[in-house]
Amino acid sequence: MTGRYENRENLFASLIADFVRDERGSMIIFSLYMLIAMLMIGGIAFDLMRHENLRVQLQGTTDAATLAAASLSNDQDPNAVVEDYFEKAFGSKSRFLSDVKVTKTTTSRSVTARADATVKTTFMRWSGVDELKLTTLGTAAQEASNVEIAMVLDVSGSMNKFGRIDKLKTAANGFVDIVYADATIKPERRARLSMIPYSDQINFGPTLGPFFNVDNTHANSWCVRVPDRFFSRVSCDRAAVLDRISHYDWETETDTIEYDYKAYNTLPNFQCPVDDTNAVLMMEHDPAKIKKAITALDPKDDGKGFTAISMGAKVGLAMLDSSMGPIVDSMVTSPSSPIPVEAKGFPKPYKPKDPNDPIPNTKIMVIMTDGANTQQHDLPSELKTGMSQVYFSADMLANVVADPSQGGQDAAYAVALSPGRWYYNAGFDHDGLSGTQPVKYWTGDNPLELMGYTDTVQLSNEALLSSRTGAFIGVDIYGADAQGWRTFAKKKNSGPYVGDTRSVYVGTSDLDKQTRRICKAAQTQDNIIIYAIAFEAPQAGKDLMKDCAWPAENYFEVSGDEVSIAFGTIARGITSLKLTQ
Repeated sequence: MTGRYENRENLFASLIADFVRDERGSMIIFSLYMLIAMLMIGGIAFDLMRHENLRVQLQGTTDAATLAAASLSNDQDPNAVVEDYFEKAFGSKSRFLSDVKVTKTTTSRSVTARADATVKTTFMRWSGVDELKLTTLGTAAQEASNVEIAMVLDVSGSMNKFGRIDKLKTAANGFVDIVYADATIKPERRARLSMIPYSDQINFGPTLGPFFNVDNTHANSWCVRVPDRFFSRVSCDRAAVLDRISHYDWETETDTIEYDYKAYNTLPNFQCPVDDTNAVLMMEHDPAKIKKAITALDPKDDGKGFTAISMGAKVGLAMLDSSMGPIVDSMVTSPSSPIPVEAKGFPKPYKPKDPNDPIPNTKIMVIMTDGANTQQHDLPSELKTGMSQVYFSADMLANVVADPSQGGQDAAYAVALSPGRWYYNAGFDHDGLSGTQPVKYWTGDNPLELMGYTDTVQLSNEALLSSRTGAFIGVDIYGADAQGWRTFAKKKNSGPYVGDTRSVYVGTSDLDKQTRRICKAAQTQDNIIIYAIAFEAPQAGKDLMKDCAWPAENYFEVSGDEVSIAFGTIARGITSLKLTQ
């Protein structure tokens, strides 16, 4: 019996040892463990994916809802706006939305929304996790400000080169589209934009000009000279009388076809426009009107326009300064206001002074140039006032115009060189001079009166120069009289101008100094931003724009269509609605 049991035990031990040594089927067991692990990991990923998908949906809805509710252009209850977003997104406003907080002031609105959700797990509960919770928060805020913009645009002659003016118009119109994109904003809340086109001068035009304190030397146009002392401050001195740029034509030359365009009372190229061409636009909030003015910009022909960046900067900054307020108010209260009535009370101070009107005041100047400072011109003081040497007969002019065989228009003029000494370019052949040929110089009485023209009058310098071109005065009235010809005529056929009587009242160096002074004065003010754009400008222009930009990173150096990118970037930064959380 003992041996039988021993044999059985040995057999069992042998079987156990064989089973232990046998490796067949071990991979099946390992695979089963791996399969279970993979199922658990995949299940966890599935549950987490469901959780993340809902979180993204909730966060997107929360952000969109708070942005819409915080917008100051929205007149609806902010709570209702948020609830409406959640109801449209999830079918029930109370399913996930747990809290909405609204903070309002007279100048701002902040909206915070909280959403809570629970995701029941499918696989993670095998590991003891039955649900996943999530919370999304969104806060959006918008602060209102009195945004005032001065857009200072170069319309000198070089802007006609390489399609620059068309590119500028596209860029500036795009700027307006962005700034005024929200048509629901009420007029009193919109940005006030002033546009200041400039070359070597600024044209206030017949619409705005009468509201400024300008001298009365003539009433033909509204370009002014700004004293040098004004470039040390951004404010305007309303009491100071501004010198009016003379109305004259020194561009029409003696050696071009334009010389034939010399009719009495007609100036082909007057120094300052007599209408609102390239005129200042003030305190406008209607994008259609602003874009119309931009589209109408018309630079002088290339070579006939100079540049004074300092003038553009000075007038642009004055449009942002509260010292302009009385002029603005006088415009608004006039019987036919040339600016929107909503402009009353603007420009605002750099800092709010009234605790009951704490809206911050944001001042923005956007200035661009494609060039550099050159010169500013006007007639010398001795030709702006007083009487000229020229006598004129309207009857004689009418006769020669009606019957050209009687002579040219110059026959209607005689020049008193000195008492009793006359110059008559048409040639004088009086009956009392028997046997003589027509003469140009004459000693005695006025040749026009000797010929029977009793309407002869002495012209003032202003009357002479505002109705006849410099070329006509020099060549046709003074003619061979060398001194008079050199005084008035402008001729380019031999290189340098001959006898260009225009006075350079500010030169390049002084214009550069004025530009830097006025920009520096602006940079010391609160709440002012200056964007400066050098558009295919030479180095001198780039340097001025760099010095004017404030802060310094607001300088743009562009060419071609890049000018639209610059204006677009600036516009998007002017007003913003931001997510703060």
